[in-house]
Amino acid sequence: MSALTGRPASLSLLGSRAADLPHGEEGKTLVQAIIAEAHAETVKRSDPVRLTGPIITAEQRSENEAVARLDAALRQGGSKFYLAAIERLDNDLYARAVVAEIAEPGAGVNLVRSEML
Repeated sequence: MSALTGRPASLSLLGSRAADLPHGEEGKTLVQAIIAEAHAETVKRSDPVRLTGPIITAEQRSENEAVARLDAALRQGGSKFYLAAIERLDNDLYARAVVAEIAEPGAGVNLVRSEML
């Protein structure tokens, strides 16, 4: 048994008997391939997949875009209109405005305007 590794002296680091491994250039290439494969596996396991953004459905993306358009349209009406609209918006009106905005861009702010009158 090797004092340094705690393994029997007849076993290589790969767990195979040294006599069973090819020698010379072929053995060197095999060892390099095993090391490269082990390194690639280590990198794959240690490097988590990094997403550029959250994974969302097409419906969620459409709703997010409609919310952004509605907010932009409300802000275009000026600060007084925006503040009045925000005060008037409850959950029901907001949901209906977003649905209208999804169906037709610009319809959400028109719905909010008509409800404010």
